[in-house]
Amino acid sequence: MNIIDKASFSKLQPQPTLKRAQSNVYTYGAKSPLMLKGSFHATVESKNRITEAEMYVANGNSGSLLSYKTASELGLIKIKVDAVDVDERITVDKLAEDHPELFAGVEKLKKHQVKLHIDPTVQKMVEKEIDNLLEQDITSQ
Repeated sequence: MNIIDKASFSKLQPQPTLKRAQSNVYTYGAKSPLMLKGSFHATVESKNRITEAEMYVANGNSGSLLSYKTASELGLIKIKVDAVDVDERITVDKLAEDHPELFAGVEKLKKHQVKLHIDPTVQKMVEKEIDNLLEQDITSQ
């Protein structure tokens, strides 16, 4: 949200016409809404860029605030977050290659009980596999 204080707004020439703010606005952690005089649509410029923005006028002279969206469009801020490249697909093979220590051998989770919901048509095969896991000491009863 773009906010301009009343003191700064009063210096604008020509004076923009205010329209009623559509909803209450709360500052972070506040229990009561910010006292707004209204809002107006503006063309906002930086040294190299121009954008359109809705500006909200707040009572007082506490300073002005540009939204992340407006500041980004004006080229005033850039936030780089370390993230996974969207073109690179994450696969089990890729994870195993990057983190071989997680995929070496078989570990046993102790003191953890699970409830298996088994389809009765495959119950004999499941019981056989559980017996196999018990025999290999991968699981316990």
